[in-house]
Amino acid sequence: HGIFSIVKKPVKVAELLKALKQAYGYSIDINEKKENKQKEKNGINILLAEDDAGNQKVLRKLLEHEGYTVFCANNGKEALSILSEFEMSLVLMDLRMPELDGIEATKIIRNSSNNNIDSEIPIIAISAQALQQDIENCLSIGFNDYIIKPINLNEFLNKIDDILTINKKDAIRKNN
Repeated sequence: HGIFSIVKKPVKVAELLKALKQAYGYSIDINEKKENKQKEKNGINILLAEDDAGNQKVLRKLLEHEGYTVFCANNGKEALSILSEFEMSLVLMDLRMPELDGIEATKIIRNSSNNNIDSEIPIIAISAQALQQDIENCLSIGFNDYIIKPINLNEFLNKIDDILTINKKDAIRKNN
């Protein structure tokens, strides 16, 4: 471990993302056009349910930089409200939030009889708790995957791509 980069204040999002990607070994072509990512991921809405404003801002900017459209919720109640109003492709759900935590919100989503909420939407748990028992508990409740904080950028983006790819293939199969 060591210093990979220095980002000066005021922080520019592009510089922060570049520094984070370098620190986590995520290789990118700096000249890659944002428009290409936007076209590739156009129409993919991700709900980020995270109560920590700093984490929310960094993850939202990272996902937007990757070309996703991001909706943010500060707790499980807000997440359920957004899911009932907007079509989402994926939910990133922090486990510990005020009012309604990620576990309870996920149980409500999975058991939802509300026609406006897709009970099969992919949900990735985000938590600092890394015990195998916690991970297994989340998967048994209905989370599709689990990401441990602090987030490994490469793993984070790969898991999102993997789940969205699997979900896309399932949707194609259902429609054929």
